[in-house]
Amino acid sequence: MRAQFDRFGDWRLALAAFNAGPGAVARHGGVPPYRETAHYVDAILTAMPAAQRLEATVVMPP
Repeated sequence: MRAQFDRFGDWRLALAAFNAGPGAVARHGGVPPYRETAHYVDAILTAMPAAQRLEATVVMPP
């Protein structure tokens, strides 16, 4: 995932590249018009704020 973010510089495009492949993102100049990819990207981006809040509240034992 980090490699895709480094390549595309955008989380939406990095997620699309992870799901559909970087070639598809490059060919389409953005998120490819694949239903599965669009749903995947939207689901992850929607869940990210909640995951970040949860991560911030986790207390690790000493």
